[in-house]
Amino acid sequence: MKNKWFGLTSILLIVMLLVAACGATNEAPGGAVQETPEAGGVIEETPAEGEATAEMPAEGGAAAGECPVAVEEGASITFSGWGDQTEQQIYRDSILRFQEVCPGVTVNYEPIPAEFQTRLKAAMAGGTAPDVFYVDDQLMTAFAPVGQLLPLDEYMAEAGVSADQFLPQLTPIFTLDGQTYGLPKDWGTLGLVYLPEVFDAAGIDYPTEDWTWDDMRAAAQTIAENTDYAGYCQGADWARFAPMVFSNGGAFASDDLTQATLDTPEVKEMAQFTADMYAEGSMVVPADIAASWCGEAIGKQLVGMTLEGGWMVNSMRQDYPDVNWQAVLIPAGPVTRADVIFTNAIGVNAATDYPAAAAALAIENARINTTVAKNNLLPQLDVGGSVFQGARGPEKYDVFEGVRDRDDNSMSVTVQGSVPIGNRTARGQYQRSRIEISEAERQLEKVRQDIMLTVRMAYTAIETNRTLVESSTQSRKLQEVNVAAEEKLLELGLASSYQVLDMQDDLTAAQSQEVQATIALEKAFVDLRLAEGSLLDMLGIEFVPPLREPPIGFVRSVVPFVNKD
Repeated sequence: MKNKWFGLTSILLIVMLLVAACGATNEAPGGAVQETPEAGGVIEETPAEGEATAEMPAEGGAAAGECPVAVEEGASITFSGWGDQTEQQIYRDSILRFQEVCPGVTVNYEPIPAEFQTRLKAAMAGGTAPDVFYVDDQLMTAFAPVGQLLPLDEYMAEAGVSADQFLPQLTPIFTLDGQTYGLPKDWGTLGLVYLPEVFDAAGIDYPTEDWTWDDMRAAAQTIAENTDYAGYCQGADWARFAPMVFSNGGAFASDDLTQATLDTPEVKEMAQFTADMYAEGSMVVPADIAASWCGEAIGKQLVGMTLEGGWMVNSMRQDYPDVNWQAVLIPAGPVTRADVIFTNAIGVNAATDYPAAAAALAIENARINTTVAKNNLLPQLDVGGSVFQGARGPEKYDVFEGVRDRDDNSMSVTVQGSVPIGNRTARGQYQRSRIEISEAERQLEKVRQDIMLTVRMAYTAIETNRTLVESSTQSRKLQEVNVAAEEKLLELGLASSYQVLDMQDDLTAAQSQEVQATIALEKAFVDLRLAEGSLLDMLGIEFVPPLREPPIGFVRSVVPFVNKD
C-alpha cells in the first residue's frame, strides 16, 4: 500500500509544480540564470499575432479546499530542482498551499542550485534520489532508457490530458518508445538583447523586429569600431548558432535523425558568417571580455548585443537592477525567421515509495495555478502617492526655519491602470492550468496498475530464473561426467589431449552459465522485495556506493579440470 499511495502523489506533485513555475513566468521567469537551460525543439516560423481560440475545458476534480486524492497519512516525499531564490520561493509557497489541503502529506523541498545533474546522478546511483525532480534532455537520456523514470502516460489519461495539449516541440524531448517520462514545466525562446546606451554611443538606430542577421552584423561592427564596447557576444553554443542555421534553411540532422547534415551549404554558409564576424572583431565570446556568459556581459555593460532568453529578466533584476536593457525579436535569415525552444520537465523517480502523495501535490498545485492564471487576466490598478516637506532661502538657517515652519509643502498622487486586453500569455496560462487539473487526476489509476504489474513481473522473473538455474546445474553435472569419461579414454589411448581440453572448455562454459543463472535468480528475488516495499528501509541499511573496480579483461586464464582419481 505504501508504494501504491506514493505513486499517485508523485504525479500530483508534477502538475502542481508545473503550474507554479508557469504561473510565475510573467513576474519572474524561473530557471538557473548561470546554467543556460537545455535546448529543445525548434520554432521554424514566428507565430502571427492573434488570440487563442481553443475551448476551455470545464473544471473538475475535488472541491476547493479538499485533497485531490485520498493519500496515505504520514506520506513524506522529496522534491528537488535548481533555480535562483525567486524560483525556489515560488515552489516553497506552492508546497505550503498544498499542505493546507493535504495535511497528511509532508513535502520536503531540497533545491540544488549548482551541479544539479552531477549530484542527481550520484544520488540516483546511490539509491538516495528525490521522489520528484527537474528533468532536462540530458537527464532524460540518462534515466529513461534504464527505467529510472516513471512513465506518466496512464496518469495523463486518468487526468484527461494528452501530449497534444502541450507545444508539439516540447513533449518529444521527454518521450521514449511512445512513453512520456516528463511534463514540461516551462519553456522559452531567444531574443536579441541589447543596451540602448551602446547604440546611442555608436550613433545608430536601435534594433527592430525587421532586422536580419546582416543588420545585426553591421551594427555590431559599427559599435566595435566606434565605441569602447564590444559589438555582439555569442558563446560556443549550438543553441545560439542553431537559429542562424535554421533561418538559412539548414539543419543539423536529417528529418529521420539518421544522418548528420553539418556538411551542407546552408550550415557552412552560416558557420562562415559567424567565423567572419569573429575575425573582423564584430563578435566576441564571453572570455574575450572577462565574462562568464553573454548575459553577464550585458549586465556589466561590456557588449552591445547578444542572444538570450527570459532568464535575463531575473538576472538583470537581481544583479544589475540599474542597467537599462531592451530586447526585440530574433533577427531573420535569408530563408525564414527561426528560433529554438528551451525547456525542462518535472519527472518522478521510478523507485519512489509514495507515488500517491506526489500525485496529490501535483493536482492541487495545478488547481492553485488556475486561480493565479485567472487573476492575471484581471485589470490592474496601482495607486501611489508622496508627501514632500522642504524650504528655500539664501542661508542654511533660513532653510532649517522653513522646514520647521512648513513653508514649502507638496503632495502628489499617481494612479496607473492596465487592462490585459489581448494578453495571450495570461490567457494561455489560464487555459493550460485548467487542463492540467484534469490531467493529473487521470494519472492516479496508473500507479495502482503499475504496482500490480511490477510485482507480477517480479514473480514471473523468479520462476523463469529458477528454471534456468536448475537446467544449468544439470548441464554442469553432465559436462563433469563427460570430462571424466574423456580423461579415462585419454588414459586408454582412445582420445587425444585436444578432445579432453575441448570437454574442459565446455565444462567451464556450463559452470559460468550456472553462476550467471544463480545471480539472475538472486536479483529477481531482490526485485520482488523492492516491488513489495523498500528493502533498504526495511533492513535499516544506509546504502554506500562501492568503489569502482578495474574492468575485467576479455581474455582470462582457465585452470583445466584435472581428474585426481
